[in-house]
Amino acid sequence: MSASAQAFNSPDCQQREHNMSALSGVQWRNKCLDGEVGLIPDVISYWDTPSKVILCISMAIFIALTITGNILVLTVIIKNKHMQTKTNAFIANLAVADLLVAIVDMPMALITVIEGDWVFGDTLCVLNGFTVVFFLTVSVHTLMYIAVFKYITITHPMSKVLTKTRVGYMIAAPWIWGLIASSMGAFWLSDFTFKPGATQCGPNYPTEAPEHAYAFIIIFSCYFVPIIVMVGSYISIFIQIRAHLSRMKANTTQDHDVIVSQEKQMTVTLLIMIIVFFVCWTPFMVYCIFASAVEDKTTIPHELHALGYWLGYMNSVCNPIIYALRVPKFQDGYQKLFYICKVQKNLPINNEKSRSHSGSEIHMLQAISTTELNLKKSKSVFV
Repeated sequence: MSASAQAFNSPDCQQREHNMSALSGVQWRNKCLDGEVGLIPDVISYWDTPSKVILCISMAIFIALTITGNILVLTVIIKNKHMQTKTNAFIANLAVADLLVAIVDMPMALITVIEGDWVFGDTLCVLNGFTVVFFLTVSVHTLMYIAVFKYITITHPMSKVLTKTRVGYMIAAPWIWGLIASSMGAFWLSDFTFKPGATQCGPNYPTEAPEHAYAFIIIFSCYFVPIIVMVGSYISIFIQIRAHLSRMKANTTQDHDVIVSQEKQMTVTLLIMIIVFFVCWTPFMVYCIFASAVEDKTTIPHELHALGYWLGYMNSVCNPIIYALRVPKFQDGYQKLFYICKVQKNLPINNEKSRSHSGSEIHMLQAISTTELNLKKSKSVFV
């Protein structure tokens, strides 16, 4: 056995390794000193090859789908003035937050899994922990404010409480709280460090009172408050819609099957919203609660850490699907966008005459496309 291996396996070194892994640190392996040996040369691998392949493929898919889906959402809103509504302002806000998660945070998690360790240094570790908390908090709280907005507009349709100014405050609120929550972790109650076996940097495992306080604030404000608000809002919305559809059944000649279809579609949409949020964020909160409660931090499974964070990332993949693809106007916007792109690709553009011709062709086909979509809408029932 080599001298470095003997040093690493010595009881004194093992105890200090135990303590440092509990407290975390970017270079925790290099801080176990025994005699003249100052470094542990080998990087410990926490993921076997099959697990690493699964994690890497899934994260690559997350990045591609999140970027593509949220850019499409923003493009449809920007290119169509009739889509620039108060409701879609919230969806655009959500899309920006999720896009930043995919561009800034997900690639670092992917590289960390590939390398088996944090390779970006201490400063970027703090920045990574800051942005992970910041952007994911903005995403979660935007979902909560979407639920509140829908509750007010559906249950109190004649209310004038949602002025442009108040909607602006509701859109800004997730960013303000996200900045406060991440700043508390970086500069006050905790520190952002890399834990052995993790896929990104994050708050220290709580060992002191301020760190426990920070864990409580994150768990309460980013999970329990949003899920209580969302469930309460959507239950109230569902009750209101059922009452409305019951009145329709009694006072309209509209086909009964059509009314049942409306009720079913809205029920499914609301259930999807709640279930996806619960599935994506409950494992992370279980991880946070377990990390706060257990005394021996070395017993925390690194698989639970990865599962919690990566399901949170997956929520950024699901958001554009739930909040856009199930909205008929977004479906129409996507169809129109893809149709125009296909036309532009196929039309000749070799000379000025053909370019002028293609321009008129595009305008004509845009009008035809819009007419076709309007006809489809008139023949379909959307909720």
